[in-house]
Amino acid sequence: METAPTERRSAPRFAVVVPVMLTVRDSVTKRTHEESGCTRDASSKGVYIYADTAIPEGTQFEFTLFLPSDYPGVHYQARVVRVEPLDDGSFGIAAVTRFIGFLSS
Repeated sequence: METAPTERRSAPRFAVVVPVMLTVRDSVTKRTHEESGCTRDASSKGVYIYADTAIPEGTQFEFTLFLPSDYPGVHYQARVVRVEPLDDGSFGIAAVTRFIGFLSS
């Protein structure tokens, strides 16, 4: 008999698809670059982002989540905990997050 996988998330995730802008610092060159992506789901402690470039596991980065309507963007710090190559050549990036603040409108 197979057992169900153990749920490791400490907060419930919600399906929310919104654009994000990632700011990643290269560990070798120390240069930062920005990349756009979009979320698949999010919780109070983490996010899953679709992006065109893989970000290595353990990498710390920042991102801004852009809410619909007239709401300002929301800025976070994050650390990659898992990277999944996807069939279309993009990547799924799971990260733990820490809220920084709202962008000024």
